[in-house]
Amino acid sequence: KSSFRFQNNGIRRFCVSAMTRREVSLKPHEKGQRNTPVSSGLEVPGQFLGYPESQEQSVTETSDASVIGDEATFFIQRFAQETGLLHGKRLEERLQEVKSSIVETGSYTHTYDELQYGCRLAWRNCGQFVLRSAYSTVTVRDCRQAKTADDSFNQCVKHLKDVFDGGSESPAVSVFQPKGEEKFAPVRIWNRELLGYAAYKRDDGSILGDSSNLDFTALCVKFGWIPPEEKSDFDILPLLISDAARGHDDPKVFALPAEAIQEVELDHPDFDLFTNLNLRWYAQASDASMGIDIGGVLYQTAPFTRLYQATEISSFLLDRSRYDFAEAIAAACALRKSHLSLWRDDVQLQTQKSVLNSFSSNGLRCLDHHAVSEEFVEFYSSQVQDFGSCPADWMKVVAPANSSMTGAYHQEMTNFLVKPQYLDQKPLWDDLDLTMPQPVTIESTRRSNNFVFHKDNCQYDHVFVYYASETGTSLRLATLLVGDFGGSATGPIPLDSLPDLLLESVEKQSLVIIVTSTASSGSPPLHAKNFLGGMSQVPKKSLHNIDFAVCALCNSAYTESLASFAYIVEANLKRAGCVPAMGIHYVDTLVGSEEAFNGFRNKLFQEAEGILYKRNPEVEPTEPKRVQLAAMTFENLVPVLKLDSIDDPDEAGGGNYLDSWERNSNKLKRSLDLFRFKLEEEEDENLLKGLAAGDHVALYPRNMDDVVETVLRHVNVPDAAATKDYLKEYKDLSKPLSFDELSFLNDYIQGNESAVRVLDELLTNASDDSALSVEKLVQIMPPGSIPMNWILKYVPSMDPRFYSIASIDGRKKTVSIVQSVYTFEGSGKAGVTSRWLRSLTKGQKVNATFTTTSFQLPHDDEGAPVALISAGPGGIATCRTFWLSGRRNPTYLFCACKSPEELPYSTEIELLRKKGLLHPFVAYSQSSVSKMELEGLLRRERATLLDLLHNSRTRLYVCGSPEVDAKVRNSLAMILAQGHSRHQGMGMARAMERLALRAQSKLYVREVYGNAIGDATRSDPMYAMWQESTVKVVRALAALEKLQLPVAPFTPRQNSRQTERRKEGESHHHYHQAYNPMISGGA
Repeated sequence: KSSFRFQNNGIRRFCVSAMTRREVSLKPHEKGQRNTPVSSGLEVPGQFLGYPESQEQSVTETSDASVIGDEATFFIQRFAQETGLLHGKRLEERLQEVKSSIVETGSYTHTYDELQYGCRLAWRNCGQFVLRSAYSTVTVRDCRQAKTADDSFNQCVKHLKDVFDGGSESPAVSVFQPKGEEKFAPVRIWNRELLGYAAYKRDDGSILGDSSNLDFTALCVKFGWIPPEEKSDFDILPLLISDAARGHDDPKVFALPAEAIQEVELDHPDFDLFTNLNLRWYAQASDASMGIDIGGVLYQTAPFTRLYQATEISSFLLDRSRYDFAEAIAAACALRKSHLSLWRDDVQLQTQKSVLNSFSSNGLRCLDHHAVSEEFVEFYSSQVQDFGSCPADWMKVVAPANSSMTGAYHQEMTNFLVKPQYLDQKPLWDDLDLTMPQPVTIESTRRSNNFVFHKDNCQYDHVFVYYASETGTSLRLATLLVGDFGGSATGPIPLDSLPDLLLESVEKQSLVIIVTSTASSGSPPLHAKNFLGGMSQVPKKSLHNIDFAVCALCNSAYTESLASFAYIVEANLKRAGCVPAMGIHYVDTLVGSEEAFNGFRNKLFQEAEGILYKRNPEVEPTEPKRVQLAAMTFENLVPVLKLDSIDDPDEAGGGNYLDSWERNSNKLKRSLDLFRFKLEEEEDENLLKGLAAGDHVALYPRNMDDVVETVLRHVNVPDAAATKDYLKEYKDLSKPLSFDELSFLNDYIQGNESAVRVLDELLTNASDDSALSVEKLVQIMPPGSIPMNWILKYVPSMDPRFYSIASIDGRKKTVSIVQSVYTFEGSGKAGVTSRWLRSLTKGQKVNATFTTTSFQLPHDDEGAPVALISAGPGGIATCRTFWLSGRRNPTYLFCACKSPEELPYSTEIELLRKKGLLHPFVAYSQSSVSKMELEGLLRRERATLLDLLHNSRTRLYVCGSPEVDAKVRNSLAMILAQGHSRHQGMGMARAMERLALRAQSKLYVREVYGNAIGDATRSDPMYAMWQESTVKVVRALAALEKLQLPVAPFTPRQNSRQTERRKEGESHHHYHQAYNPMISGGA
């Protein structure tokens, strides 16, 4: 244990200082004196410091030479008795030397040994300190040679660097020249702490930064400090140091170098969202405001450092007079706030856990208050036993959290002054009677929230908010909307539950708000799969006191199925008798959803005119802004992989590639090609300036002429010529029909017995997703039996196809995509886009739209590791955009193909591997050596993946079909849950939440293409867990959006070498041992 008493039998300790290393022997008491009460120092008459006066301690100035002489004599004698360094004649000479100096100069100078002894004894005597058992290990730095502000600053920097670089856990104090006859010591530090955070006052009255430093920050600015342009909650204050030569009323400003600053970024072992709060604190407490009175000599400048208790840092972050982050931490930890949940107590506990975990993971020590309290009680008891009493300030010693569970809480204490002693001093600006400047004011950065709910003026008794979301966006917006009501709205609730509300007896006037997206082809999104079935149970026109408003998230690139599910919701609610309070409001995710959603909120909350306060059913729906269509011309096609046809691959991939496509379209199984387009119009060229490889281009394909002609020959159409162009451009004739779409045909063929019989047989043998397209159906049904009206109403629309941009050439004004042939499983027929793209001829015009995505390398962190996971040639080709970018992020490729022949860009991958720019891991599902699917590859490389997943800087990109996306997600969650030797497992629920948070934070980006998620995937319990995790994370993030969150420093500061080594280990540890299939040739 670090505690020991000065008078302890035969103990010898090494006393280490900045000047020398000396062994000091501490003499024991004489035998039989152990229980005799003796003084631990010089008790000062009239300086009894009881509760609550203990909070007003200050260093008392001693000017009487006789008093100084008495204190000096007592101190030197005590020093000689305790250390054994002075005795006999040498002691008498030292006492005479001290007395003579006091007579001549009014003071005397301590030797280093006396100074060290005095600082340690003062530490033991100080009633404000709880870590007093460590007094014998206090490191004393003799800085009395520093006579100027510049010298003193250098000593402060050296102090901090020595403490942080050396990893010292013992208290350390730097002692500067003492006060003489003048009012102030030759050098004074104005700061309360060597390390402290600035504070600024926003124009709305709130504080950015540490509120306790608001006035001192203004002083720093007054004397010349220029705060960072991008201000934060954690801007390190400069040191203000004055000296006698320059004048104490004119301090110098010194900015601390990065190597003198050690901060710990706070995270939480159980809540990943905690990291989003940007919380941090410095690694050790560094008090600069206290002075030391040693033997009648007053050292006004004596900054010291010591270990923190977790309760101290948590109180700084939570106290209303400091940072007041309790609400934000509660949201990050998903704590339910109510008077029954004692959420503030829980916030305090979680903050302490965060502090302890963060310090430990950075290789630093932070003390827990229970252990500290036990050590203090042991120290206190020993002092009372040895000396009869022990000064202690109950208010400072007892921890502010769970105090009644600590021993110190139940210990009766009395605080009195015993010298040597550390005591508070008045701030120097108060002694100088300076006029304090006004606080530094800044513009408010709070989110402008003009959506104030006036409950007393609301025309509705109840407000319900429902959502239906596929990716989490609708849920996030709905959660924000509930927050706007300040607890007066119910929700957000899944849309599937709305029919239950409508079936109840709702007696009071209510408003139902629905925020919904539309899944592919206009189908219901998640959380609304059972909505239509539930609404069928609601009687028609049965509701008369429920109004509703629909906010429809949509993508204006889908011209035919735009927000179609929102129309279905509106129609069903009208059918039940609900009254629309406003028309459908569109939020176009293609052109920016936040601004459009704020428009919806404005329609709700606008004072006096909002629908919450005034009925106005005549409001017209808001039409989404249509995206600009860009005109491009087809340039050329470049095969990436050789065609794999059943009959004759050489013929199919030969010189007549385009000419033979129509003839071979039903035989070709695999083809990966690069298509290049050129923008012709000058106004369209500007679209390229804001795009990068990885963004999306939406192409609008057309049906092949032979397909359209086949359909027109077999259907009942009055005017084939007029219908041909419409079918070619707006209806997807090659896409398989759903069971419902096929069923509706029965209503159009009544009276045609042969057609009804054939359709019944088709429906009987059909699955939920029939392989029948219109192109095939018309050839099975009796000629002329299918009416054009059914095709126009129920056949799927020709939706745009989105592709990742493979490359952009601004000089040539070209855009390239990579596309793989898609064939339907049931028919084996190539998809309409696969056929259309390969039928294009040079110069043929194509319409397109461009959108930005998150599938890009991080622009602000070129050192962030990048993990690419893909299956199939198409996914790998999409990932190729990353290594073509020229960036030098450490990149790891995990991919799966059927065979080595199907691995695209294998030459490039091998070259990059040799240069150390890419770390490839490849699995082959049809290898003759070792078969392995993508999931098996991920499991095998779990050590590398865990290093990546536990690195907060890693960007994870997944490219593939919905099934691949689900398999990769499940595999990653399983790897996180199980853990490894270097990373502890965390449980499946926590693993899913971590992935969901990464997804919502754009650190886990999924480029999913192809059909929508199948029923098998939706019924998987892992998928349900993923959705639950997404809901939980989105709710927490939405709650954080309503709060004023901590602002991180704009420029990251250098942490300790320990921290840097830890982060480096996260990024690169053991990667050199990773399996490399390009070398071994294995699967």
